[in-house]
Amino acid sequence: MKFLTPEAFDTLKFIWAVLLTLLSGAGTVLMLWASKNFVRRDEYTLAHAENKKELHQHGDRLTRIETELQRAPKHSDLVALAQQVSEVGGRISRLEGQTQQTNHLLAAIHEHLLNAKD
Repeated sequence: MKFLTPEAFDTLKFIWAVLLTLLSGAGTVLMLWASKNFVRRDEYTLAHAENKKELHQHGDRLTRIETELQRAPKHSDLVALAQQVSEVGGRISRLEGQTQQTNHLLAAIHEHLLNAKD
């Protein structure tokens, strides 16, 4: 009992060879496509290291900024400062008025002394 004739076996061998060739070609094309479109491990590691370094630098900058913000004056400090500046302005206005009065009095004394000599 024979299942395959020699001609059928030769045809089957040929079909098998063609299928293997096609599969090998498809695998080669797929490998080429994958190597162009996907990242290699060393490229990924290099990019990851650069990103990690940049992220660390940003973290340092953020820490410095937060530290400086803690030392910065708060709203209540600025309100108190504005009140103190306003009080100083009022005191200077009063001193200006007193100085004008003193100048007027000195001018009157000077005029009186000049008139008294005559």
